[in-house]
Amino acid sequence: MSGLRVFDRLLAAHSPLVTLFLSAHGDIPTALEAVRRGAYDWVEKPDTQQLLDKLPAAIALARARAQALQRWAELTPREREVARLVGLGQPNKEIARILVPPCGHRSVETHRANIFSKLQCANDNELGRWLAA
Repeated sequence: MSGLRVFDRLLAAHSPLVTLFLSAHGDIPTALEAVRRGAYDWVEKPDTQQLLDKLPAAIALARARAQALQRWAELTPREREVARLVGLGQPNKEIARILVPPCGHRSVETHRANIFSKLQCANDNELGRWLAA
């Protein structure tokens, strides 16, 4: 099975792994496709130094993803629902109306404050970037 096929399976499983491709073949189109699909980077064998140079940043990214997943897990189901709607640009009153069961816009404001605190976001734009990452 090719590395790209394995990578596709990881993506389909929503794996939090940071993927750094290591290949004996300098196939630029395949490397670009892997990175386009979300791979961290591509290193050609036997360039050990290039691999060693890329590992610290890849490890830092893996840690950041793990922390982000932990923060997301700390949100209540309702807060996750509100966060997604805020990320879509919905105003508080519309979020209150969309939620099932509906709630008041003041409750949405409370949920937003909790979300920003737990995810360490200062505003809607930061939350949108956080959700997109």
